[in-house]
Amino acid sequence: MNREPLLQVEHLKVYFPVRKSKIGEKQRYVHACDDLSFTVYRGEVFGIVGESGCGKTTTGKALVKIVKPTSGVIRYGGKDIYRDLTREEAFAFRRKMQIIFQDPYSSLDPRFTVRRIIQEPMDIHREGTPEERRQRVEQLMRDVEMRPEQLTKFPHEFSGGQRQRIGIARALALNPEVIVCDEPVSALDVAIQAQVLNLMCDLQDKYSLTYIFVSHNLSVVKHICNRIAVMYLGQFVELADTQTLFRHPMHPYTVGLLEAIPVPDPRVPSLLAGLDGDVPTPIDPPPGCRFCSRCPYATEECRRQAPQMQEMEPGHFVACHHSR
Repeated sequence: MNREPLLQVEHLKVYFPVRKSKIGEKQRYVHACDDLSFTVYRGEVFGIVGESGCGKTTTGKALVKIVKPTSGVIRYGGKDIYRDLTREEAFAFRRKMQIIFQDPYSSLDPRFTVRRIIQEPMDIHREGTPEERRQRVEQLMRDVEMRPEQLTKFPHEFSGGQRQRIGIARALALNPEVIVCDEPVSALDVAIQAQVLNLMCDLQDKYSLTYIFVSHNLSVVKHICNRIAVMYLGQFVELADTQTLFRHPMHPYTVGLLEAIPVPDPRVPSLLAGLDGDVPTPIDPPPGCRFCSRCPYATEECRRQAPQMQEMEPGHFVACHHSR
């Protein structure tokens, strides 16, 4: 893997205002992403994992300019994509980063044929001649292992797995460098998940892609990711390469997630007791460690002071007072 930094995120925060219930009430915010910093290298698959509601999808949407950050910096090619780009440069940036959405049923316009769905990005960006666009669309259909003859059909005529392949083809239409994959296989059955994941690996090699892979399924990210960031309540608690994270997790939350992976052997006892307790509200997160209400090792220091990400081993970062 090339260690050339492609995307750099510094102190990213995304807050959503909560509707006030009465006049004079202080404005409160949902802390969806709270001070995230990380680097994505060219050609890698960077995974973001965590429970539902932890802010994974919001992070991905901020990277592709669907959600505007409250503060922080996102640099692509050395330029802040929210502050340094002119209108023309911002329009060109859309070609570089694309997204594959989670739900293959609602992410495709039911009124459009498959050809129009895949070709629409090329029409907007005036990519090539009409004949070149037509040929490009047909080639993309072959790339995602579908037939060009299906281009005249509508989304409702396809299965979930086929729809997601169409979504992948649409994401590839403008030859992007980075694709944010927002739980692209979570809505598919297990057999189809494996096919789509293998397809994505083949396409990464063919098109020299960089993936940011958002998921709550650790078995999936273990298969496809080079590095993994574990997210809890809007913050990263651990970041390491995949082998290190699965072999030697340091944060109690990461340990609990790994213990929750189902083992296909009834003789192996369940280890799900490690994640008891309630998740704090993201509107008023606790002042200290956000995991302390569920952590068996929590101390008064954890409740009072938020831990900072520290490099415990080369390339292995952990935010935990207990792991020091």
